Parts: sequence; C-alpha cells; structure tokens
Amino acid sequence: MAVLLVRALDLPLENYKGTFADVTAKHWAHKEIEAAAKAGLINGVGGSKFNPKANISRQDTAVMMIRTIEHENADLLKGVDGTNNFKDAAKTADYAKKAVAQAAELGLINGRSGNMFEPTAEIKRAETAVVLYRGLDKLDLLK
Repeated sequence: MAVLLVRALDLPLENYKGTFADVTAKHWAHKEIEAAAKAGLINGVGGSKFNPKANISRQDTAVMMIRTIEHENADLLKGVDGTNNFKDAAKTADYAKKAVAQAAELGLINGRSGNMFEPTAEIKRAETAVVLYRGLDKLDLLK
C-alpha cells in the first residue's frame, strides 16, 4: 500500500535512511517506504519497525488513505466528523477510529455484511484497488 500511494502521488523517492529497522537498503521497496514515512503516510508498527511482510488490515488502509488526503488536500476533511457507526466500531484500534469513520463517510471504504467493518481483517486486493481509486478520485488525481 505504501508503494502504491507513493507512486500514485508521484512523491520523490528517498534514499535509504534506515527509518525502520526491518527495512534494509536491499528491500525492493525501501525507497518508497522511506518516502511514505517522510510524507507522514505511514508510521510503522512501533519499535522502529514497519513489518514489510505483513498483510495490511482494513483499519490500517483507512488510516493511510486519510493521511494521504491530509497530505494532499486536508480541506477535503472539513465537515467530516469521524463518527464510526459500524456495529463492530469497538474493535477498531484507538489510533484508527477517526480515520475509519472519515474514510467511510467520504465513501472511500465500505463495511462488509451486516454493517460490520472488520477493522483487523486483511484487506483484499480488490478492496485495496477500490479504496485507492476512490481516494485518488477524491483528490482529483486520476487522469
């Protein structure tokens, strides 16, 4: 997801700085990961780690998309209150609650069956493509 966002936004690639202990200069996406970190799109998983081999969750995808919108055009978030109305809202991590609600309110990401968001579930590739497309469309970056 970090690579997709960096490339979609055409962010300048960063030389290896060692921002994350588990991403070396030999990692295939180290420049994009560094660029995403510099832009504030990602923070890692804590302890100076990124966990590059992990699958991304639905809540983390929402967080990254909202950070992308904040980076590119924060005005799009004006009036977006960030109230999470999903039945399983209590399962969303504290750091992701507002972003999940904002992403849903903006129409970037939907819940799954029965108004459940399933925040910790792995996001599917097709869902990722839809979220990315909708986010870039909101930012008027599709050409």
